[in-house]
Amino acid sequence: MKKTFLVLVLACGLLLTGCAQLTKLTDKQSDVIAEYMAGSVLRYTDNYMEALVYPEDKGTDDKQTLDKMSDKASDTSKDAASEATKNSQSGNAADAAAKDNSANSTSKDAKNANKLNYQEFYKNLSDNTYQVKYTGFKLYDSYAQRDNYFTLQPTGGRKLLIMSFEVKNDTKKAIKMNLGKIHIDYKLNLADGKSYKPMVTLLDTDLNYLNYTLKSGKSDDAVLVFDVPKDLNSEGLTLSISLNGQNTAIDLNE
Repeated sequence: MKKTFLVLVLACGLLLTGCAQLTKLTDKQSDVIAEYMAGSVLRYTDNYMEALVYPEDKGTDDKQTLDKMSDKASDTSKDAASEATKNSQSGNAADAAAKDNSANSTSKDAKNANKLNYQEFYKNLSDNTYQVKYTGFKLYDSYAQRDNYFTLQPTGGRKLLIMSFEVKNDTKKAIKMNLGKIHIDYKLNLADGKSYKPMVTLLDTDLNYLNYTLKSGKSDDAVLVFDVPKDLNSEGLTLSISLNGQNTAIDLNE
């Protein structure tokens, strides 16, 4: 076997060093020729398995593999960053919504804490000495005081809305009432969002300016007068009442 190998090597050497003009080879070219000659000789042996390795091609494959791995890692990083951004935005939105809900809830709670039933409002106002009860409303073309001393007229093409109340003394002694010094704020609210202030009148029953003495266990009438449109829609009418941060309301159709 060794003899055969040497003979082939010598033959190749003679062929390369024959009469042809010598060609200078680089070290790399010489290595390639030697490896090729060795492979050509060993290919015909029984136990040889060809395994020429081309470093340049292998390097290219490794580079492609590394590039793919790098691209995959970059995509994974981008996906993770995007997911983190979404989670952060979602968390911020949830926090903002929670803060808004908390603020709205606090505002509503504060508002409701100051809102009373209108009868409780007047009981607190009078230190529980009298009560005021709403008895209804009616539209008039004109309104005369109970002793007909004078008559109220609406402005042109309008009507007077008269809200009626009953004021009762619940104590065992006479009480002096003077609501004109308190300045309670009254406002008639319509369903369409418009609102009206009560008229300033000289009626001795004007709830805004009640000023009389009410005997023990006795009751008297009181009114609020509003100048309103002739075609007023009576549905959804409410009267809002407020004083020193205390608020209440009366549904005129209850």
